Amino acid sequence: MLDASDYVAEDGADTTIQIGKLLQTIAGSVVVALGAGYINLIETGIQLQIRSINALGGFFASWIGAVLGESAALYVDSWRAAFVASLQFDAFAPFILVVEALLILALALAIWNRRPYA
Repeated sequence: MLDASDYVAEDGADTTIQIGKLLQTIAGSVVVALGAGYINLIETGIQLQIRSINALGGFFASWIGAVLGESAALYVDSWRAAFVASLQFDAFAPFILVVEALLILALALAIWNRRPYA
């Protein structure tokens, strides 16, 4: 806890304010406040991304579930959950996950086009 006697020096009848200590405390408070604001901004951005992924994932799951069936909607829900989990780990992880999903899709399409029984 702060005490006023930490910032005031008394020499008999002369009382002075210790400007250096006061400025250090103010500067430290400003740095802590800026750090907290930055962390809050990052968390807000991540929550915004998570909400948008959940909204789009829910839309695509319901749409794909109506068109292709519930088993296809389960795949969409699992990818949505993977995106949210990766976003909570790192802000750039969803982009890596998109590249992985595109590679898996390309591999699945290549296998589908080369199937011998079609």
